[in-house]
Amino acid sequence: MTWSKVNDGLLSIDATALGGASSASDFVGTSANGVFHITGDTASWADANNGLTATEIVALAADPTSPSTFWAAVQNGGVFRSTDGGATWSSARSGIPGTYVVFVAADPANANNPWAGGPDALYKSVNAGGSWTKTSLLDGSVRSFGFDAKTPSTLYAGTYLSLYRSTDSGATWTMPTNVTGGFGQFGTVNAIVVDPSNSRNVYAGTANGDTYGFFRSTDGGTSWANSNAGLNLGPYGSVTGLAVDPSTSSTLFATTSNGGVFRSINAGGSWSPYGAPLSNPMANALVVNSGGVFVGTQGADARQPRRDDRRRPAPLHGGGLPRCIRQRIGRPDTCARSAVRRPERP
Repeated sequence: MTWSKVNDGLLSIDATALGGASSASDFVGTSANGVFHITGDTASWADANNGLTATEIVALAADPTSPSTFWAAVQNGGVFRSTDGGATWSSARSGIPGTYVVFVAADPANANNPWAGGPDALYKSVNAGGSWTKTSLLDGSVRSFGFDAKTPSTLYAGTYLSLYRSTDSGATWTMPTNVTGGFGQFGTVNAIVVDPSNSRNVYAGTANGDTYGFFRSTDGGTSWANSNAGLNLGPYGSVTGLAVDPSTSSTLFATTSNGGVFRSINAGGSWSPYGAPLSNPMANALVVNSGGVFVGTQGADARQPRRDDRRRPAPLHGGGLPRCIRQRIGRPDTCARSAVRRPERP
């Protein structure tokens, strides 16, 4: 099995996040050139920056309950929202101090409740971004988010220092105390995925190689254990992306910062390399859907074909949303922070 690239029209990217929900448009956010979009399978990108006041995109999210709604976290610009499929954007950061935002996610159960990582805390909106309220999670480094599809009041947030869980829709947050491996802590949590068929199974991808790496919980996030067998992360490697196979929840995929793509067929108990080696093993983002396994790398995107095109999109890290993205790649001089694709209509 080999990988293929899709770059045309992108002004060089480092794809660090991929996402999607339910339409026929693809979006990618870059670190210097704003947002690009692609429609259908033309494999050619065009800019979509109308209304953005800054062009360093740090995160994109597609609202799975509202097909035309997208969210963008813009460095030195704050949060922006599009309600016309990315054709235009408007500022939506009232209540978030300053313009520093590192993360945004759309609640898959309620289009009115997006989440954002501000400079001093995690923020929540209950009016579709009309205004934001600071939550009790007073940490300005939220970089990943997970939603429990079976119990919407249960949420997970990953930060530069640890992982937090809320069981009351974000009113309060707690940090797990029973963590085996990783010196009893998580480090930087790059990815969180909740098994859509069994929410007691929660997975986290973290930084710093053999001391951290991949963690899994089988009791709904109460206790966690490190499980890196076969990942070959090395002393400074990281798990950067996670996805659950939509047809077989015991099959997981992981991207790493220095080893490419890995697969587990026993719910993360052990791992093995997946597909041919990438031209650049620094894989930053991941999605699994009916069209294949899609990976964002530093300087190149890759697509690994899948045989069964009837599979539904898998949940992806960095928001835990149902994501369905086509892998996009670029060149190393400018960086793409996020990509969003909405799946094809049946």
